[in-house]
Amino acid sequence: MHFITDIFENIDRQTEVPVLTRPRDPHDPNGPWVNRSALGRVVTRAPWYFAVCTVKPADRLKRRREDLVRAHCVVLDDVGTKVQEPPVAPAWKLETSPNNFQLGYFIEPTDDLELYERCMNGLAAAGRTDLGARGAYRVMRIPGSLNYKTDPPFEARLVDEDSCDGTVWDLLELTRALGAEPAAALGGGARDAVAILSDEELERDEVLQWLAGRGMVLGGQKDNGWVDIVCPWAH
Repeated sequence: MHFITDIFENIDRQTEVPVLTRPRDPHDPNGPWVNRSALGRVVTRAPWYFAVCTVKPADRLKRRREDLVRAHCVVLDDVGTKVQEPPVAPAWKLETSPNNFQLGYFIEPTDDLELYERCMNGLAAAGRTDLGARGAYRVMRIPGSLNYKTDPPFEARLVDEDSCDGTVWDLLELTRALGAEPAAALGGGARDAVAILSDEELERDEVLQWLAGRGMVLGGQKDNGWVDIVCPWAH
């Protein structure tokens, strides 16, 4: 599998595929992120990610809602630990940490990003993916990406390639084949929370991702660095 070129085959020349890394100090959760085009050189000895959507060209690629163009794949996250194996063979299976996988599916490119996120909400509600991996702005790991949550870092690798299926799915048909239906934002506020938080804020804070996925984030980051939330232990 050629990965990026297979996922984004025949993309519009007026769009870009962002890849991201934190090159200076991958141990620093607040370190800077670098967005660049996947058409450039990708060095894998770092925590590299790709965006599931193409974006508008710019000097510095961004993944705000107004920047997104089309979704090209569906990726199920945390399969094997938080999520059970799905009933549909993926196009790729990437081990991102020991016995923890991201499963990807090719889809017919769609600019209906509202439907895309509703399908991802439905997949999360059906237990097919982690709640934090639903937005059209999301990034997923590429083969060779280093995961610094383990010591030594775990290098993401493609596995079970012989059992993978390169079918290009209609988004809605894939969602239903995986046993889900499109759904509104879980928790009533997750979509709004994602819209007002920057991708950098979400990417560097896993707790914030978890809270946003459950509709518990009430606003963007304030000047003092704080974010208002609903207490997850409130009764």
